Amino acid sequence: MRIKYMALVATLVLLVLIPFSLTSASLEEIIKTAYSSSEEMKRYELDKKNTALNVSIGEAKEELGISVSSGDVTAQFQPVPGNYVFGTTGTKATFTLPNDGKTAITVGTGPVSYTANSNNYQVKPTVSATHSILYGEDSDNRSTLLNKQSALLGTYTYQSNLIQFENSILNQIKSILTNEKSINDTMKSIVIQTKGMSDALALKTLSKDSVAYKEQENNMTRLESSLASLQSNQVLLESQYTQLTSLPWEGIPTMREPKLAFEKNPNGNTTVALKALSLDLALEDLKLAKAAITNKTLRLNGGMDVLNSSTSSANSISGRVGADYIAKNYSFGAKFNGSYDIDDKDFTPTLTISGSWNNNTTSITEKLNIQKLENSSMLASISYNDALQDYLYTASSIQGQAASWQLEYALLGSTISYNVQALEQQEALFAKGLTTKSSVDNARFAVGQDEYEKALTLLKGLVLENSIRNLQIQGR
Repeated sequence: MRIKYMALVATLVLLVLIPFSLTSASLEEIIKTAYSSSEEMKRYELDKKNTALNVSIGEAKEELGISVSSGDVTAQFQPVPGNYVFGTTGTKATFTLPNDGKTAITVGTGPVSYTANSNNYQVKPTVSATHSILYGEDSDNRSTLLNKQSALLGTYTYQSNLIQFENSILNQIKSILTNEKSINDTMKSIVIQTKGMSDALALKTLSKDSVAYKEQENNMTRLESSLASLQSNQVLLESQYTQLTSLPWEGIPTMREPKLAFEKNPNGNTTVALKALSLDLALEDLKLAKAAITNKTLRLNGGMDVLNSSTSSANSISGRVGADYIAKNYSFGAKFNGSYDIDDKDFTPTLTISGSWNNNTTSITEKLNIQKLENSSMLASISYNDALQDYLYTASSIQGQAASWQLEYALLGSTISYNVQALEQQEALFAKGLTTKSSVDNARFAVGQDEYEKALTLLKGLVLENSIRNLQIQGR
């Protein structure tokens, strides 16, 4: 039974010993297929679109606002004179301009009544306007900063998820190749162990009953168990690969060399930019809290209306202008009204002055809140500086890793070139009868294993390239 098993192992190893380059689809094609078939990637795409929509909603500019109110419409029957009276409390339209002062212009009919049988009517059309002027800090950039933060975070999250997904594929391929390489090494060890045991028995340097031979049998058992475990693990790894990529495992994929050129950005990366926006938001909150205490508002208003009635001599024109000055704990205002009686030709002016004051019982709370916001701003500044230093440290570390990888890859290239030349030399010597077939097989095995070593080194470099990409992600 062991002889048949060893013959099978020897056959498998001989296949490994043949010079080859296991290739399948390119790595780019594998990743592209995995992207298109992954439900996880579809979710990332939808999250990205939703973020873009939220940002667009936040950036939507204010437009002219129009509101219309019909008022209450009534119909009344008066039994004694037998009249129908129709009326409304007034229809009006308000136009709000998209400016800082929120200018509002209102036009309306005022109260309207009409008596059907007598054709009597009364109407009081009106027009008015209001406008506010802020003295102090009038810029509120919080919504703009939040939109920038959302856009930047959305882009960063999406790109990071893409890189993380790609790395999961690279690491899965790396696990498969590492396991395959271990299978080859174990199979070779089994062949060497089998040949050594066979030679020992043939040369009678060991007997099957000797302790040394029993030890070699134990080593063989351990190797066989190790091989069985590796082969079982290979099945599992290939199954996981198929779940991840929707492709069957076909061998070492063709891979490009990684692009590891990288220059540190003195302003940091997206993580640093997000911390900078958090600092800007903290400073904006502090600014607005202080402005709420010190800002003052001048509110202007004015309007006029005309009373026209067919049944009385109360026809008149009225006008009004006013201003209110409003601070945190006091306010005062003045209003001038003027009414002109068209029938009596009388003008009646009215001046009204008002004012108020309070001791601002919340002043202590406001001061404490400002201190809290100042502390938050300082913490945000510290977080920003920490993020920048972390980026610079990580960037320097990755530059060192890139240089180390370049050296490792160059040395591997030299090793691969040497092993290929050694194989060619061994084959030439064997053709002349100057070396053994075992030496040729060993040289061929080394060349085959170099294919795995090269692929694993390239995968390591591509993961490093993704780390560089992650340090360079920028949003809008």
